[in-house]
Amino acid sequence: VANVLMMTVAAFMLWRTDWRLFASVVWLAPVLYGVNHYFRKRIGRQWQVVREWFTRVSTNLAENITGVRVVTAFNRQAINLDVFNDMQDRNTRNNIRAARLNGVYHPLLQLIGFTGKIVILAMGGYLIVSGRIGEDQGVGAVIASHLYWDWFMNPILNLGNFSNQLMMAMAGAERVFSLLDTQPETPDLPGARPLPPIQGHVQFENVTFGYFPDRPVLHDINFEARPGEVVALVGHTGSGKSSIISLIARFYQPQKGRIRVDGIDIRAVTAESLHRQTGLVLQVNYLFTGTVMDNIRYARRDASDADVIAAARAIGSHDAILSLQNGYQTEVGERGANMSLGQRQLICFTRAFLANPRIFMLDEATSAVDTETELLVQRSLSRLMEGRTTFIVAHRLSTILKADCILMIDAGRIIERGSHSELMKLNGKYAALYEQFVQQAA
Repeated sequence: VANVLMMTVAAFMLWRTDWRLFASVVWLAPVLYGVNHYFRKRIGRQWQVVREWFTRVSTNLAENITGVRVVTAFNRQAINLDVFNDMQDRNTRNNIRAARLNGVYHPLLQLIGFTGKIVILAMGGYLIVSGRIGEDQGVGAVIASHLYWDWFMNPILNLGNFSNQLMMAMAGAERVFSLLDTQPETPDLPGARPLPPIQGHVQFENVTFGYFPDRPVLHDINFEARPGEVVALVGHTGSGKSSIISLIARFYQPQKGRIRVDGIDIRAVTAESLHRQTGLVLQVNYLFTGTVMDNIRYARRDASDADVIAAARAIGSHDAILSLQNGYQTEVGERGANMSLGQRQLICFTRAFLANPRIFMLDEATSAVDTETELLVQRSLSRLMEGRTTFIVAHRLSTILKADCILMIDAGRIIERGSHSELMKLNGKYAALYEQFVQQAA
């Protein structure tokens, strides 16, 4: 605002001093506008390219550092280094292009300012020599006009000086705002209300779902889980088991049918109120930088240390946590890098238990732990699932033998359902899958 005000006042004073001197440089205004518009647009676009390639270089570097063992194991050091160098060369060329544009833009503004000064002095000299300027003005009017032109150009030159930093910041801000403006895939419907305390009665009614609407992965799914029941989802990879878990958690919405919890369509409630009463443990869980205590308390920020320890004792992970270097105060590292897969799973089990959900979901939650740890978790799962509606996805069939209902899923359809003993008597696909599991275990 101050710069615009200074330019306006300077232009007015130049016109008031002598309109002819004002008219001699007014033609430079559209030239200034055109130069600013052209170069700012190009510089802004170029800095967007620079920012994009900087992100690619950073991502490539982070991936190679994080996966250094895989890189070393497959002897990819030289190949990956060539790829990185090529990307860095491209990034360097992009930066040079941006610097070149800025190097032309600012001197061009200075040239326009210098041209205006020459025009004012030349026109003023002509008016003085020809006697066409009043005696009361004379040389003083020309000098004043020269100063006013300086005042007019200074804000433009200052903006040119800072344009490079401004365009860099705008390129970064555009990516940030683009992320902030991203709409959730499953937003709350208008008028959605909080979900009241639930018992955990889950019903799927003719549910059809696909990550792409024209390619469904679940077809006409119907089942019911009563409060406190354990429902196991079994099937080959890609059959749709994890998709059912994602639908219960309302990470996605079905294209057809509906999912009800305690008789309420989950599309009619807020996602926050639903997630507050559900718990989820995945095969690969995320730990945040901080201590074991911080990560377990993540589910309930108001939980005391005693609450966390009590939850760990109940789930059976207390002794395993105490065996760590600093017990509950052990730093897990970035994304849990200091923890083994089994230790991460135990921490995530304890975190889920502390949240005390009414609906509990386990998606391949024990596949990453060794046999000894799995036995420890199995002894704790019965208490963890007690009184909660639980959905289990597992390739290790040992984790689902005591389920109240097992759903055998194939190509997105439920082809068999019943308890373990019932399905074994049926001698269908589940029985064949279980026999295969027993043979592999032997």
